[in-house]
Amino acid sequence: YDGKETIGRTDLDLTAGYMFTPNFGAFIGYKSISGDYKDEWPIGTQYATGDLTMSGPGFGILGNIPFSDAVALYGSLAWMLLDYEFTYSGPDSFENAANSGTDDVSGASFEIGLAFLFNEHTSANVGIKSQAFTGSDSDITHSFVGLTAGVNYTF
Repeated sequence: YDGKETIGRTDLDLTAGYMFTPNFGAFIGYKSISGDYKDEWPIGTQYATGDLTMSGPGFGILGNIPFSDAVALYGSLAWMLLDYEFTYSGPDSFENAANSGTDDVSGASFEIGLAFLFNEHTSANVGIKSQAFTGSDSDITHSFVGLTAGVNYTF
């Protein structure tokens, strides 16, 4: 392969949960993922592009271990059920030059990181997340491992 792949991804997570104890809870939520794909081969000559969206509900558990009043180690484990949609187009000489499809995908998400409490209601977090989704009607797989950052508000 004499090319270069570029993939961009944006996530939005909306969650609500309940802490059963100060250190353990459960949550439900909605996840939305959008992504762009570009493949150049050889670099700078031919391009294939595409985009994907995944969205749907999820649920999971979470926990934390405080180090101090302002810093805690946190972790979460979730299961998601998402609608997957993609489009792909390549050069006319490329087999399957244009393609699109939909599927239902499901999979797990695991995150671990540090949370920083600013006041009674507001905190920020930085962590590492791993997600893997597979299709129910096809061989679609989508995975992600990377750094995450977020802002949380509790009431």
